[in-house]
Amino acid sequence: QGTDDILIMVFHQPVVIGVETGDVECPADTLLIWQPLAPHRYGRADRAWMHSWLHLAGRTVLGHVGTLGLPLDTPITGVDPTLVEACAWAVHREVAGGHEPDAVIVENAI
Repeated sequence: QGTDDILIMVFHQPVVIGVETGDVECPADTLLIWQPLAPHRYGRADRAWMHSWLHLAGRTVLGHVGTLGLPLDTPITGVDPTLVEACAWAVHREVAGGHEPDAVIVENAI
């Protein structure tokens, strides 16, 4: 069962991702944006793998995903994991920086 937010994951190594039609073998540098409450199934039993992720919630996030027409619950190949990591660090710096987070800065980072 999924989480009550949007979950963005990028996989650094090849991984198997469970999608609506079954399990799909995906190459390294695959991104997946799960919509709220979508089941999450991913990993490998035969070798090590690593991923980076962001949990995002709120009307603004849902609005942007809808406006941009981003595919949900569908593997997207060829995405540089450092882009997701840079986004995660930018958001973290803003919300944990010891000051009142600026929503516009967070939104722009995402």
